Formats: sequence, C-alpha cells, structure tokens
Amino acid sequence: MTAIRIEQINHSFGSFKAVEDVSLSFRAGEVLALVGENGAGKTTLMRIVAGELRPSSGVVLLDDEPVSFGSPRQASAAGIEIVHQHLMLISDFTIAENLALAGSGSRSWFRRRDLLRAADETIGRSGMSLPDPGRRVFELSVGERAKLEVIKAVARHPALLILDEPTSVLTPDESASLFELMRRLCSEGTAVVLISHKLPEVFAASDRIAVMRGGRLIRVMAAGQTDPASVVRDMLGGDPAGIDGSMVGWMPAQPPEHGLLADQPTIPRLRCSEVSTAPRDSAPPLRNISFEVGAGEIVSVVGVAGNGQSELAQLLRGIQPRSGGLVEIDGRAMSQRALLEHPAVGHIPEDRTRDGLVAEMTITENLSLASVSWNRQSAMANAKEAIAQFSIRARGPWQPAGELSGGNQQKMILARELGRGTSLVIAAEPTRGLDLGSAEFVHRRLRAAAESGTAILLITSDLDEAYALSGAVHVMYGGRLSRRMTVRQSMESAGALMAGLA
Repeated sequence: MTAIRIEQINHSFGSFKAVEDVSLSFRAGEVLALVGENGAGKTTLMRIVAGELRPSSGVVLLDDEPVSFGSPRQASAAGIEIVHQHLMLISDFTIAENLALAGSGSRSWFRRRDLLRAADETIGRSGMSLPDPGRRVFELSVGERAKLEVIKAVARHPALLILDEPTSVLTPDESASLFELMRRLCSEGTAVVLISHKLPEVFAASDRIAVMRGGRLIRVMAAGQTDPASVVRDMLGGDPAGIDGSMVGWMPAQPPEHGLLADQPTIPRLRCSEVSTAPRDSAPPLRNISFEVGAGEIVSVVGVAGNGQSELAQLLRGIQPRSGGLVEIDGRAMSQRALLEHPAVGHIPEDRTRDGLVAEMTITENLSLASVSWNRQSAMANAKEAIAQFSIRARGPWQPAGELSGGNQQKMILARELGRGTSLVIAAEPTRGLDLGSAEFVHRRLRAAAESGTAILLITSDLDEAYALSGAVHVMYGGRLSRRMTVRQSMESAGALMAGLA
C-alpha cells in the first residue's frame, strides 16, 4: 500500500498566501476529514496533492520518496484521484463515454452495446445508483453528475481518493451510500480525504479531522476525541454561538408547526394547478403538480436528485415549457414567456457557476444582468452598495466574478435576486458547497426576505435545510409532488416518500 504524505507545503497566488507550511499524512484505510471556511486553503492544498498545482515550496512524498507531479494525469497514474465540487465532465458525452474516456469503462468506442455494458458493470461495482448510461451528461441533474464523478474516480482503484464536498447535492440516502462506499474502499486499503462543511457527516464518516484556517493547519485530532463546537471554534477562531445550530447538526427542539412566516394573503403569490411537462429522456415528466406559496412563506420541495426538482425550477422561471396546467402569480395566469420576463421573480439556480453568473464578467456586470438598461455609474454605485450590504469579499466592483470564492459568488447572486424588489424567489440548492458562515448568511437573507413579504420556494436535497427554513414541505418523487406537510409531519414520512415507498 502506498504511503502518502506532504511536508511543509506552501502556495501563494501573487502576494496572497493560500497555503502556509502545512504537513499532513494520509493513512491507508482511513477517512480524513478536512474542514475549514471557504478560503481556508483546503481545496488549494488538495489540488497540489492531486497534481493540479505546483507548490511554491514543500514536498509530496510517496513511500517516503519525493515526487513532483507535472499534471493531474501523473498524479492519477500514481494512484491519486480528486473529485471536485465543480464537476469536470464532458457535457455532450454520455455517461458511458465519460467513463470510457477516463479509462474506467470499455474502450470499444465503436460498439455502443459493449460501451453500455462496461459502464453498467463499472457503476454496479461502485454500489451507487446511476441508471441508463446512454444518457448525455447535459441531461443529468447536478446530483447525478456528482455521482458520475465519484464512480469515475473510484473505478481507477486509487490509493488516495479526495472528495471535495461530495454530498452537497446528494440526499441523506445517497450520502449514506457514499459513506458505505468510502468504508469499503478503506477496508481495501484506500486513504480517503473528505472535504466537507457538514459537521454531522464529518463526525459520522471520518476517523480523523484536520482543521484549516487562513491557509494554516490549526489542529488534527481523532474524530472520537472532539465535538462539533470545538471544531467550529478552531475553524472560526472564536465562539460558534452565532452559527445557526442546524448548520452543525443541532436541530431545533420544537420544529415550526405553522406554514407561514407572515400572514398569508387571500390569493397566494404563487399557485400551480395540475402542472405537467412532456416526457424527456433525461428525467421523469412533471405530473399534475399542484401547490401554493403565499407572501411571507417559505415552502420547501425536497427529493432525490433526478426526480423533477430541476425541471420544476426551470419551468417556474420560464426556461422550460409545460404541456398542461396553470401557473399563477398574484392571481394572474402566466405563460412561459411571461414567467421568463417577469421582473418580480428571482431565481437562485442550483448550479451557480453554470447558470447563476458569467465568470468572465465583473461583479458590477453580473449584478446588472437583470436590469433592462445599463448606466455605468449607476451600476457601479449599486454594486458597491450590494458588496457592503451582502458582505461580499472582493477587491472592488470591477473584479471578475469567477475570481470570487463560492460563498461570495452566491452572495452576489443573492444580492441580484433579492435586491431588486422581487416578490417571488425560486431558490434551488442555495447553500450547496458553502461553508458554515456563508450558509448561515444565505439562510438569514432568505428568512429576512420572507419576513418582508417575499414568497420563497426552496428546492433542496438537504432535509436539514428544509426543516431549518420552511414552514411547509412537499416531497417530489418520479415527477409527482406529495401533499403539503408541516415540518413535523415531514420528519415522520419524508424518507419513505423520497424513496418512493409511501
């Protein structure tokens, strides 16, 4: 078994020290959780280990021999695989073709039957569910793409597997399957690094926990010899009391039984009646979806990725057509074009880097995307105000959005979608991949918007998030929507509904 460790790793981007003097070992048969806030240096450090970045100084050692990887391919050949939070797949290729391209499936590119059979075998060995390997990646949900990345990496039988926020778009059952896979890999001698902001899964899945803050390694400890509050103190450098308990695994003792955060009007702000979509190869069609969201209310739709949640969000934003049914906003029937052009409907997409921003454009330009006119001075003034109000850490309003951390990118999208007088917001996976502080900031802003009268439809695969934010919950399975439930009612039946057993 290959022994892998790093010694005195340093890395800078210009004058900024992203990683400073970090030494760490990765033990065969062990899950090491790497935690810290966005910008703490976790991903940069792991990109160095995986050959994507060269350290400014320091060394990676394999079996006590120093190595210098010139590319991820060289690191992969040495047995090191990384699964990124922002997925790296070829969108126009099928599942089977992506697996074959990665060297983890059939190389019989001209025989589709052999390609599909090899992909089915590879997926089966992983223990994860990913049906129909003939589907193209652009047809997959974010959760399905995440599973494909894991399957692709595991199929290479790595000595070290690095997982960067792997459960951010997975349901509890899918996460449990991933944890079982990690344990099986460990039993076979693989070392696993789990980068995660979800402390409950960190303590459930890991053997050791390494905390980073400001590019430095603060502490490494056995998971059984610490607790969430101590880890949060190490991460933040202070008292975790200001962090919402749901973010570190502490559910409220009395979940809300009401369905509103403000008085519901006579006419709901959003009403869907028997809404359906035409069948597609990539996902089940929506089937007779009916629900309501009132002013000042947060209603959650939860479910396993690929059951129609993405299609529902796209339909309500006017991106996808419906084949039947009625969508009303403030009592007015909406066509697809009317939804697309409605100035008071905000959308926080599940994939912020693909659908929520233009990385090459500046913060000012991204914040102006929803505007009907452009004035440079006015746009810059609005951007400066948004940066201050939404605590966006940036060099200034003309910094490219792609240079921001994930948490600050999401804050920018929130500023655009909540800061323009929206009365209805469709928020899909709004805290996906965010650290504790950023996720809590998003939660506070969504609550504040609801308290001011905005209707919010929260589409999430994170049950804890649904329970922490909403007063009413629906479960989506196979394109169908469950009845409206209170949080307490959903706690009793959501798991079965999400699995199609109720």
